Amino acid sequence: KAADKEITSGDYTYVKESNGKTSYAVLTSYRGSETNLVIPEELDGLQVKAISQGFEKNLKIKSIILSKNIAPAKETHRDLEVLNEIETLEEIRVAKDNLSYQAQDGVLYSKNKEVILLYPRGKNVAEFVIPEHVKYLGRKAFGQCENLKKVSIANGIKDLSERVFEGCSSLESVNIPESLESIGVGAFSGCESLKNIVIPNGTKSIGIYAFSNCKSLKEIAIPSAVESLVETN
Repeated sequence: KAADKEITSGDYTYVKESNGKTSYAVLTSYRGSETNLVIPEELDGLQVKAISQGFEKNLKIKSIILSKNIAPAKETHRDLEVLNEIETLEEIRVAKDNLSYQAQDGVLYSKNKEVILLYPRGKNVAEFVIPEHVKYLGRKAFGQCENLKKVSIANGIKDLSERVFEGCSSLESVNIPESLESIGVGAFSGCESLKNIVIPNGTKSIGIYAFSNCKSLKEIAIPSAVESLVETN
């Protein structure tokens, strides 16, 4: 993969990358003033396949529509984490013919809707019930969502990924299912309103800093099944 210098095209800058066969564009910034931003399918004849950085500086954006060509880098999905840097973002939508992603109620999912990839930071909802079809929550999926007060996690979810609820400063309660087996690094870090949490008996591991800066949390009962427990504060 050969990355070149940034190229400006209208309100966007991008770098040209290649997968060996074809070249494509990776967006690095948006300098326009649209509040409802439709990501272009192409720039300068190149398919726009990813968003890497630079959008967090634009605090006018309230909704983003991902075009059909946006695709995960090596199936990690982590290239769209940058959207969680946009404090004003209330809604993510996806073109119907996109093969990798789907949106529901403004939340970004994998195409099969088994993974929640990103819950927009600016979404003004106090309570969110994770649908039963969800099997996994992506890294930092709910990071910095300061409006959330209560989350119910679907039964069947086994892992809370790294930093999944980091910085959810208004989060007061989380319903954790009996299916849970692990809590990732920094999963609830900075959840300073979290008052109590019940960790299910089947949980085997709790990552470092999982509950750091949880100022309202007075005690946590650690299940006897926990095999690895790293310093959490």
